[in-house]
Amino acid sequence: MPSSFLLSALSRCLQGLVSSLPVVRCEAASDHSGDLVGYLKQWRDGKDTWPWVWCQPNPHGPLYVFVISGKPPAEPAKVPPARDLVTEVHRIAKSDGRNNCLVLARSEDLRRFGREEDFWSARCGIHDAPIERIDVDNKMLLLSDERIVCYDECVFL
Repeated sequence: MPSSFLLSALSRCLQGLVSSLPVVRCEAASDHSGDLVGYLKQWRDGKDTWPWVWCQPNPHGPLYVFVISGKPPAEPAKVPPARDLVTEVHRIAKSDGRNNCLVLARSEDLRRFGREEDFWSARCGIHDAPIERIDVDNKMLLLSDERIVCYDECVFL
């Protein structure tokens, strides 16, 4: 068991290390009560925000987001064939090199629609984070890992 002298010395040493670290302040409410548009405006003004803007509106090309639910729909007839999403992502990528695609899905849910490589080959990002909040009017998503995604089109599968 360390002596109280050693513990006291260690404590002072750690306080010195911690006090020398830079302080970063973020503009945000921990409950995300602020509107997503407000976070985007703050971020564009050069402020660090939390949640943070991961995908902002892109003047060079739209962002298509595909959200794959963890549960297949109850009516199997309406489930698109597995290759349809891969085909659509490739179509979007080929139609204009400035188009951007993102699939939000857990790995095991993504497998119903294709392999990760199938999406990557179309310059499509894949991210595993459920949606926490949607602002349909402003086309913005807040993901559970506190990323803000601004989209042009969003499709739920």
